[in-house]
This record gives sequence, C-alpha cells and structure tokens, in this order.
Amino acid sequence: MERMRLLRTISYAPLFMAGAILLTSCTTNNEVDPDAVITPIVNSDITTMEQDAVLDYDTPVQLPGIIVDRDGYSSQEVKYAWVVAAQMPAVFSVVDDESGEVVLEIEPEAVKYDSESGVYNAKIKFSEITREGTYHIEESSLGQSYSFSIENDYYVNRFDSFIADEYAKCEDATATAEEVYALIYIGERYSISIADSKKLWEAVATWINAADTSAMGKEDAGLSAAILAKASFNFSNTESAKALEDSAANASEWIQSAEALYSDISNRDGELAEDTKFLALAELYRVTGKQTYGNAISDMYNYINGLEDIHSSRKYLYGSMCYMNTHRTVNRNLCDVFMQSLLMSCETISWDKAMLAPQNADRTETDVLLDYAQQLIAMNYVLDGYQYNELVVSIDHYMSGRNYEGYLCNGEEEYPEDEIVIMSWLALLEKNGKLDPSAPVEWEYSW
Repeated sequence: MERMRLLRTISYAPLFMAGAILLTSCTTNNEVDPDAVITPIVNSDITTMEQDAVLDYDTPVQLPGIIVDRDGYSSQEVKYAWVVAAQMPAVFSVVDDESGEVVLEIEPEAVKYDSESGVYNAKIKFSEITREGTYHIEESSLGQSYSFSIENDYYVNRFDSFIADEYAKCEDATATAEEVYALIYIGERYSISIADSKKLWEAVATWINAADTSAMGKEDAGLSAAILAKASFNFSNTESAKALEDSAANASEWIQSAEALYSDISNRDGELAEDTKFLALAELYRVTGKQTYGNAISDMYNYINGLEDIHSSRKYLYGSMCYMNTHRTVNRNLCDVFMQSLLMSCETISWDKAMLAPQNADRTETDVLLDYAQQLIAMNYVLDGYQYNELVVSIDHYMSGRNYEGYLCNGEEEYPEDEIVIMSWLALLEKNGKLDPSAPVEWEYSW
C-alpha cells in the first residue's frame, strides 16, 4: 500500500472578508476620483512599545487538500494520494517538478462524503507513474500537494542508509539495548533484506562485548540477558554469523553470561517485570533447552492468559515469536493463547477504519501505529497475507505525511528500535516484488 501524505491549504476567505469590512467602515459618502493617487499617511513619531518587537502569536494550522507521502513511494507499489475537500474536483494533475510537465491526469475514485466532518474524501491513484523523479499533484481550486519522490528501490535504499547508521551506533556504544535486540531479530528472521549480514553481526558483537551489564538496572539487565541468549543462538546457528571469526567462542561465552546475568537479577531489586522475564526465559530456553526455563515459562500461563492486548508489549511479542518457533517442547496452551491473541488483534487492527482515515482530524498517535505495524509483521511471519502487508505500507505512508495534518514523523531517528523491524520488512516486500498484490512473484523467505 502506500504512505499517506497531506497537503494543507489555507483559506483566505476570512482575511478577505475582514479586509472588506474594514475598508467599508472607513469610507464616506464623498465621491472618489478613480484616477487619484492615494499616498498613505505615515506618522514617524510612533514607535513600538518595546525596544525589541515581541512577535507572540500562534502559526495558523493549514488544512488538508491533496494528501501525499512527503517522503516518497516505490515505483513498484500501488501509489495513491488522498483528497479531503468541501467540494470534490473532477480531475487532478500529476506534475514533474523538474520539467513542469503534466505527466498524468486522473479522476478521483472511491469518493465518499463524511457527514461528521462535512467534507468529501477520495483516492487519486497514480500507479502508472514508475519513472524515477520528484512530483507533486495539483488542482486549481485546491492548489498543489507537497512534493514527493518515486524511486525504483525506495524502501531498500532507505533501509540500507538507516541500518548503516545503526551499525555505527553499535560501534560507538550509543545504540540502546532495544535497538540491538531488534538488529538480532531481523538478522535471524529477515536476512534477505540486509545487504551485508556480516556487518550486522559484527556490529552486534561489538556492542555486546563492550556492554557493562554490572552497571545496569534490573530491567536493562533482563533485556541484556535476552540479547546475550539470542546472540548466542544465532552465532551457533545462523550461517552469516557462524562465518565470523571467533563466532563459536562468542556463542559459548555469551550463553554463560546470559545465564549468570539472569540468575543474578533476582538479587538486584526484586522481580523483573513479567514481560521482560518472559522474553529472557524464552530466549534462554530456546538456546539451552533447560527445563528449568521451560517450567518457569509454563508457570506464567495463568498470568499471561489473563492479559488484554498481550502483544502491545514488544517483549511479549518478540518473546512469543521466539517461544512458538523453538524446537524445544513447549506449552501448547500458552502457544494457543499467543496465537489467538495476535490473530484477533490483527483482525481488529485491519477493521479499524478510522485509524488511517484522511478526513479524521484526530491523528492516530505514532506509538499506536508502530505497535500495530509490529503486530501485523509478526502475524505475517506465521500467516502470509497481502491485507496485513498493505496495512503496514499504509501505516508507513501515514506516518510520513499522508494524514489529515500532513504530519511528518522521522521514525528512523525518533523510534529506531521499531523502525529497524518495520523498514526491514518493507525492504523485504520490495525485494520480493510483493508491494503490488497483482505481481505474480514467489516469496523468498530466509527461514
């Protein structure tokens, strides 16, 4: 699907009417010579009340018109913009920014009137445009949209640039534990999206070997135990990680450190949060097979079964995906709880028509969208379906401006731990030619 972008248009009508009233109130009944030159009277004795003028006002909020993804679209995908307007124009033009040429004229489709907001909304599709470049959409009464790019490898290029920054953060120890876990997560699950897996595993190893777990609080220590266990598993089982120098030694050292760290946590400040505890146990159980960890997970069944929105916690989401995909003996009832919860949550998300609605002035919060995208991606690992893929792409477009406010979120900087997974998945879709549901392309998974 596509990313939602917004144009905001300013209504000048109130300013025009105010000006008209002001001019009317200043006139007299005397006839005015239409050829007279009127010179404004300027009183040079008037100064400001302060030595430095104080400009204290709110910038007016622009209203939407033609709503696009302000970053861009892949040439492969079904590209569209939203229109939100009091009256729906008949035709829109897509214009090449560089040449000024109108490259496509399109009629709106799926036109609907929203009685609550009192506006029409519609889609304008421009999937026929596959030539790389920068464009905008315009219409005489609504003005023009923000400019946007179309690129052949849009998501792949964006992901490659982003992931290179993440490697650098691992090397200078500025990456968070959540980011490092996410890197291992995609290295294990979505390696096809990664241009050079060796660099990923080198960055992970650098961060782990430099981390000072003794200085961490219990929650960070619990996540670090999960990281150590997950890294140990991959350096023993994932080909690109196994190929690194000292991989076997690292794997052996890290699992010992993970177990020792987890054992020590209870002596720090009491029990871990339940989701951190579950994630650490799931990773430790998978790599060691020790029944003490498996039994501890089973003991959490009643607590987890009583939770609502289990997978809104990344730790439960990632931990459940680890637990359900391990080759160890698992608690089938707990797996059923995880699977049913995730499936029902994704179905609820897919039926939420207001979530990405262009006419909805109450923008869906970014953290909610990231939560939804993560769950949809995890579900697609188990049950591949274009509907969920389409929603993830649409969420990305929405965060990049295709929303009522035209709000542009820099997810790679503001939410890197989530964007590592989301951008990896979008790059995987693009590499597999699955951004367009009509494309007859076979999936190439890494598992």
